[in-house]
Amino acid sequence: MIKDAVKQLLLTERGERVMLPNLGCNLRRYLFQPLDENTFESIKREIQYSFYNYIVGAKIAKLAVFPLGDAGPAGGNSLKVILSLKLDTADLEIFDVEVDIS
Repeated sequence: MIKDAVKQLLLTERGERVMLPNLGCNLRRYLFQPLDENTFESIKREIQYSFYNYIVGAKIAKLAVFPLGDAGPAGGNSLKVILSLKLDTADLEIFDVEVDIS
């Protein structure tokens, strides 16, 4: 259930949900941006902000953002986000959530 909620959060743009206008991550705005450390750090901050405000019952253990395809450093049209999550109720249970943004 948490896995689905995280995927929904990552794939939702802010303003897309009428009753919850601040829900989402706005990750599509990073498509076609330069693929450098500043862009990846901005994406990570965006995800962490939304995650801590809207996901209850899990914490981010690891967060990685990668370009998909051979776009090079000039920017591309796809990103892959991989989150390793740790449930608050289970000390040892860690699971991954992968989302492609295109």
